[in-house]
Amino acid sequence: MTSIVRFALGLCAFAFLTYSAVPGLLRDTAHRGYWQPTQEWAAEKAKCTRYTFVMSNCSVTAVRLSSLSVEKRHLDYFTFANWGGESVAFVRSTKDPSVITLRSAADGLFGRWMFFLVLVALGAVLALTGLARPRVRRADPAFT
Repeated sequence: MTSIVRFALGLCAFAFLTYSAVPGLLRDTAHRGYWQPTQEWAAEKAKCTRYTFVMSNCSVTAVRLSSLSVEKRHLDYFTFANWGGESVAFVRSTKDPSVITLRSAADGLFGRWMFFLVLVALGAVLALTGLARPRVRRADPAFT
């Protein structure tokens, strides 16, 4: 029973990672090579949190400066490196000007993909080793 619970928790963690990381990766990959700096956006709030000395999650709330109405976007990134302490510089796509991202996220796209693929591979290895482990029945003790 505990292996089923562990598997379910691992599946939930993988689903969360996929749900939160993949859309940004696909968006930034689709616009790769088309980024240009923009001054239309400013960071209202930016925070990077480092986990287990390896992984960082950075989130930025961007506010459009040239809009009459307040337009906000929330950007999240998972990466190997810690982007804390860097200045927040926004870039927008020349293919679709409504698409924005951070300069550091666009420049670190390869590292973001490697991070995601390593986590997927690690999860697959853990799942396969957990599922492939032979099940040994415990024998009843010879004496009581």
